Amino acid sequence: MTDKSNICMYPRPACRSQASNKGRADTCRLQRAFHRQPFTRAKVNAVGRTHIYGCFTSSWDRVGITDVATLFVAFSMGFLAKRSSDSKSAASLGPVQQYGYCKKTPDKTEKPADIECPYEYLVRLYGKHHFKPFVDEFQPTLQQDDPVKYMLVLDMMDAVHFALILVDDISDDSYRRKDQPTAHLLYGASETANRAYLVLTTVINRALRERQVLGVELMKALEKILQGQDMSLVWRRDGLESFQYQGDESILAYKNMAMLKTGTLFILLGRLLNDGDDSLDDLMTRFGWYAQLQNDCKNIYSPEYNGSKGAVAEDLRNGELSFPIVVALNDNSCGPIMRRAFQSRAAADVEAALKSLQAPQVKRACIEALQQAGVGMEKMVSLWGRREKMTAGSSAC
Repeated sequence: MTDKSNICMYPRPACRSQASNKGRADTCRLQRAFHRQPFTRAKVNAVGRTHIYGCFTSSWDRVGITDVATLFVAFSMGFLAKRSSDSKSAASLGPVQQYGYCKKTPDKTEKPADIECPYEYLVRLYGKHHFKPFVDEFQPTLQQDDPVKYMLVLDMMDAVHFALILVDDISDDSYRRKDQPTAHLLYGASETANRAYLVLTTVINRALRERQVLGVELMKALEKILQGQDMSLVWRRDGLESFQYQGDESILAYKNMAMLKTGTLFILLGRLLNDGDDSLDDLMTRFGWYAQLQNDCKNIYSPEYNGSKGAVAEDLRNGELSFPIVVALNDNSCGPIMRRAFQSRAAADVEAALKSLQAPQVKRACIEALQQAGVGMEKMVSLWGRREKMTAGSSAC
């Protein structure tokens, strides 16, 4: 039975004035977080809403089903409370424009009759068992030697990857995914988010029943992924007030966040394949950084990718940091333009910032960083299979 005294819930208003003082401490904290055991405290961050702290005294090796259920129920309630709070705020303040970004909705929003839920809809777009090429490469006989583990690992990776995409698209107010309407436009934000949490909770419980060590690794990874996502959302919420880094320090701060949010997904795959052993951590860490850079660059420099998403430079338009944006912020000529766009959110300033991201020195630095990160990663890149073409002056990545 869970000790209820170890789970405390209390309101703690967020304070914007603290944002500028947290910058350097955040970087150090993220560096420590990525290389040590997971924190014993799970935090759901928000503006003007309840912060939930789940304090578990039991070790990860003794994690219980009740603790897992409590964590995800609290997380789901936090999201729904946010949607309710945001709706009330919007009603009182009038229409809210998405940072100068005119959102369009598809002409046809009827959900497919043969697909039951948002998760299955997304699986249909990407294909089931998205990480199968990696599993077959690293453990080619696993399907024959241990078919139960083989299917469990594939299902776990799908659950984490696709559930996070579902919530990400809601957070970003995205309306296209793989050149199709995003799931929350078809099924609604509440149902889509709830289905994501249900899928995660179900796969965690299954892993704890079938292979406990894999369930433990999944819980560790989810905590780190959500820490990285939380950091990204705080930076988007508070703008550059909470990201007061310069030069190499800004690159390091962004990389630490990205490695928590994205790199951990690939590290999780290696841990699952090796029953918690960390022998693949270095390779997966390096490839995770490559995958993040690739996603950031194609968000701006790939017409093919932008066509499937229905938007150019979605990160910039949403006020979210990415590697090219951090590079541009450090550039003497582009930096002031980027800061003005983040401060004003005006359409004209955002368009000017978009042009700055296309500046030769910014684009060159981004493509060179991507190519450098890809050294020795040719096999992994081939397995990942995502090579959208960038615009003139760069190669397919």
